[in-house]
Amino acid sequence: MSTFSQAIPNKDFISLFKMVSPAEASLLTGSADEISSSNSSDSGGKSKSEPGAMFSKDAIDSYLDSLNINASEMVYSVDQKSNGLAVASISSWTLDVTINQSLADTLRMRYEAAKANSLTDKENDFFSSLDFSEARYSGEVTESFFSDHPLEVVLVKEGGRWYISPTMTLAQWEYQRRALWDDRTASPNYEADFATARGAESPEAAVEEVIDTALNARRPSDMFDDSVTGLLALPERRLAMVYGSTLVGDDNAYYQRESARVQINWGLTSTDIGNNRSVVHPGTSTVTISTANEDEMVTWSFRDGSVDISLPSSENDTVTVDFTRQLANPNQLGIVVEKNGGTWHVSSLATVVNFFKLRPSDRAINGLYDLFTDAGMDPDNADGLTDVLSQSTAIATPLVVILDIVSQLQDVEWGARYDDNEYGSGAYLDEYYNQCTAGDMAACDSLYYASSLGSDAGEYGQTCGDRDYSLWSGGMCESTHGSWYY
Repeated sequence: MSTFSQAIPNKDFISLFKMVSPAEASLLTGSADEISSSNSSDSGGKSKSEPGAMFSKDAIDSYLDSLNINASEMVYSVDQKSNGLAVASISSWTLDVTINQSLADTLRMRYEAAKANSLTDKENDFFSSLDFSEARYSGEVTESFFSDHPLEVVLVKEGGRWYISPTMTLAQWEYQRRALWDDRTASPNYEADFATARGAESPEAAVEEVIDTALNARRPSDMFDDSVTGLLALPERRLAMVYGSTLVGDDNAYYQRESARVQINWGLTSTDIGNNRSVVHPGTSTVTISTANEDEMVTWSFRDGSVDISLPSSENDTVTVDFTRQLANPNQLGIVVEKNGGTWHVSSLATVVNFFKLRPSDRAINGLYDLFTDAGMDPDNADGLTDVLSQSTAIATPLVVILDIVSQLQDVEWGARYDDNEYGSGAYLDEYYNQCTAGDMAACDSLYYASSLGSDAGEYGQTCGDRDYSLWSGGMCESTHGSWYY
């Protein structure tokens, strides 16, 4: 904390970055490095634009040069909660910051370098209009931004040294916010032992056990049991073990296990990517999902880089989707699992970094324009976006893959949904509607699945009978509110 407080007025951002948990910092550095290294002048674009020029280390250093920290005085105390976790409470932080007008010229220069073309009159006018003369903050940070609760920073111990954990700090702030309006919010388990974990015997087993445990969860707290958290990499593990209890709320909310509706026959494979990490792929796994009608199921049968989807539509369709055909390195696609202490742990952070390592094939780059225009984009906009994205393949790849998968699925009939658009049009809908109105959450879910997409009946089922408009998807009423919700 002493290094942290002194580095701010000195604009010593190298020291600040060194204070960040190494396990979490890898997400920032790894993703940035992959995006930067993916920029290529020979990737087929018309120009030699460099999107990464706006966010390179040199660019960030030049932005910071325009930042004037005139004063920064911090008063804090540190409460060590366990051998591996401490919470620093900042009681006072007076800060005076201004921005130099030179930032406008710096942004102009960096943007022009990224574009690799002269700026248009409109673009020049935009940068000329930037005015930072009144861009200033001078005051007490704790009062300006944290008036409702103390400004606290969570520190963790890794490899015998202490670091600031951004993810744990954000979780601490969220806990404080929740505790303000809900007295039932549980306290964080600051004494949790997240330094050791059992893990799994193989990369494939780690992924299998995490998913199987999630599908068999009956209550929210089941997701934070040691049998689950022990399979996670360190950043995710400590986050779940310390703050999982604060998120549980009503622990009797879930009754039906998803495993009753989803069955998986595992056939995972993995690829070693070095540094004690492997990427786990679907392999030959088969996933079967039951629909509202017990006689209807959707089956996903994976075959290396493709999947056969069998649908309960009127024609009993089966469609094959090749989700790796646009990739030059398909073995990089999957969930990253890392080995630590002799066992394997699922890492969402490493998976994100690895995601940026995906590279599109030459065929994919050459087909970018067609993908955009087929999706309905204006030809001129599609041409410009193609040129920009072809220079930064780490950014282009996920977009290319998603658009390609959508194009393969656009004519698929997903199920034998009723064509009725209103209540009262069919016996099934009538029965589900009446039961949903009475408070039967399973009936609300069935009503959603049995109704036409976008229909009034489907919306009624998704909102649990006009009881809950916060659900992001249909079919979640019973898992959210239990069997009955009056």
